Amino acid sequence: MVGADQDMQSAVAVEGDGGATVVVDTLAKRQGANQLAGFDIAYAQSDPGCASPGCAFSGCASPHCAVPGGALLGGEREGFAETMEILNSSRIGIAAQSVGLAQAAYEAAVQYATQREAFGKHLSDFQGIQWTIADIATNIEAARLLVLQAATLRDLGRPFVTAASMAKLFASRVAVESADRAMQIHGGTGYFAPTTVERLYRDAKITEIYEGTSEVQRMIISRNVLNEQGQV
Repeated sequence: MVGADQDMQSAVAVEGDGGATVVVDTLAKRQGANQLAGFDIAYAQSDPGCASPGCAFSGCASPHCAVPGGALLGGEREGFAETMEILNSSRIGIAAQSVGLAQAAYEAAVQYATQREAFGKHLSDFQGIQWTIADIATNIEAARLLVLQAATLRDLGRPFVTAASMAKLFASRVAVESADRAMQIHGGTGYFAPTTVERLYRDAKITEIYEGTSEVQRMIISRNVLNEQGQV
């Protein structure tokens, strides 16, 4: 996937028999161009969240792109392994992003609950709202600690793959649930665009999908945990 206004992009070249090689290509900026240095921009991808100008996605194809040997990242036909190594690390970044989304939803919910009045009280005076805010705050702190643990292990050069998957699995769920609860506290006011909580609600969902879905994270975690116990 490549944005039409990017200077640099990377791609995985998949060969006919399933082999993959990671290549990198520098693209010249061309406003409105449909072809960039051997890459045909096939279509613009629209998504419900991450709608900022810097987050545009397009499908691309390179049917006639010749890649010199010097452009290979790693060895030939080792692209899948290289990509997996990148994903192991980038999951920590997605987990951190999830914590940020959850924190923003939490802050919006607290602000609204302490200002909005209903039935002669602020929303924050109702026990149901208080419990919801308590759950959001607790989950965010737990997610943040998981992210810090995974990042610390990676920085120390210690095994971190399981911790990264745990952080992404939990933090992404917290992001989605926090955005959902924040919108619920806002009621109809939070549902209609443009509001902060409806944007966070749309943005949060992708964290459970890219860099490996939540189901994939569960597969990784269970496989590694069972391997450690000698069960697989």
